[in-house]
Amino acid sequence: MKTFYSFLCLAILTGHVHGQGVKPDRPWRFGVLAGLPVAGKIYDNSKMQSASGLLVAADLGYYFEDRKSGPSLHFQPGFTTFKKTETDGRKNGPYYVESKWKWEAIHLPLSFRYTLPTGAVRPFVEFGFNFRFRTALFVRRSGTICGIISCNGVSGGESIQNVANKDKVGILAGVGVEVDAGKITIPLSVRLVDTFLKPKVSDDLGLTRVPSNLRTKFIQVTAGFSL
Repeated sequence: MKTFYSFLCLAILTGHVHGQGVKPDRPWRFGVLAGLPVAGKIYDNSKMQSASGLLVAADLGYYFEDRKSGPSLHFQPGFTTFKKTETDGRKNGPYYVESKWKWEAIHLPLSFRYTLPTGAVRPFVEFGFNFRFRTALFVRRSGTICGIISCNGVSGGESIQNVANKDKVGILAGVGVEVDAGKITIPLSVRLVDTFLKPKVSDDLGLTRVPSNLRTKFIQVTAGFSL
């Protein structure tokens, strides 16, 4: 969280320092983007739980009109990490399992954005397709399961990157606002990143199952700057 806020402050400061030295509006604009997930899930279920992680990406934008508003296309290749903890059962009860997930991927989103011409602060909406290449998927479980006679501990972690299905194609949708700081533009947004295809549901309900119904989905907040 501190890294994200530091990035935002740096973007604003950079805009004020270099505001007079940037060329007028042009079709192509280049920038960087950073953010973090605030909620999400790894596999297909009904809950969106709190999450952590980081997004870092470049931002290549093409504006169809000769100004910082109207329709534009954005290509934002980057790297995303996504961590979350799930619990099943009651802590200190006869059944309790805690699962810690860590997911990493290279994202290649291409989105359409429409920005309202409202001056120095301009709301926008965006929608597009997201292609991703997962590079890591880990899960670590701990807890206790008690039977009639005794209790057994649950512990251990594993990488399931090579055995779990990879949800490669998805969608991206968001709302946000562009803020001018001198001649630099600072986009702030809240985005949903979801899987395009509905996954298959696993028939194996054991604790050590390999999820076949992966549907990595999260909500992220982002900030950046473009020249």
